[in-house]
Amino acid sequence: MSGSAGSSAKVAIWSAIIGALATVLTSFIAIVPQMRKGDKQQIEDLTQRTEGLSKQVLDLTAQSSNNTYVVSGFVKTRKNNTPVTDAILVAAPAEDSLPLDDTGKFVLQNMVNQPYWIVVQTQDGKLSRVLINPTDPETDTQDLAITYSFSKE
Repeated sequence: MSGSAGSSAKVAIWSAIIGALATVLTSFIAIVPQMRKGDKQQIEDLTQRTEGLSKQVLDLTAQSSNNTYVVSGFVKTRKNNTPVTDAILVAAPAEDSLPLDDTGKFVLQNMVNQPYWIVVQTQDGKLSRVLINPTDPETDTQDLAITYSFSKE
């Protein structure tokens, strides 16, 4: 009898272990899909956002391509109508130009910390093109001395 009591105890223990494992596995079967459902929803949200951003980029690209033009031309001397070949042409929107105040001061907003060519036209019509560089606080030409600084807004 002791052999049968020992084997029924083993059967009971194994039954309890199998029952516990079955309970844990059943819980995982119920929990994991719920966890995956949250992941699936997040993936859908991110996909919709990405599609929305893609549409915005395409719209902006279409708008900018509809508003772009090619400007071409020639630069010649007035004196003898010969082409100017040893020069650089700089183009910037008119709204990027600004007058100097009574102290000769200028303030350029929203600039990146990089070198810029600036063009200064004096009242007598003389143009000077000057390179301003964030690492050098001043520059000068034959007629002008320009001091400047780059700083965070």
